[in-house]
Amino acid sequence: YSAGGAPCHPLLRSIHITPICPHSPHLRSFILPTNSIIRIETLTHNRRPVHAVSDGISHGLSHSVEISTPPEEVQLGFLEGQHFTELLIKKILRN
Repeated sequence: YSAGGAPCHPLLRSIHITPICPHSPHLRSFILPTNSIIRIETLTHNRRPVHAVSDGISHGLSHSVEISTPPEEVQLGFLEGQHFTELLIKKILRN
């Protein structure tokens, strides 16, 4: 959400693609099913080097990157009394 991606409930299993500093204003974030395999290739890596990052993990200068979900479930912890949807609505309405 902070990088301009779509807000999503943490219990919804999905892959979120959010371009950071895209060169095209029409390149928007999108959401894919968890069984997707994403392959991103640079077109002109000699002229425009690309630094790839997925889920906070840097892949460094990259010509191509393949991303998929891990086979194991990710366990999330929730604080008692915290309601994701309520907090999200408050943050959206503040702006």
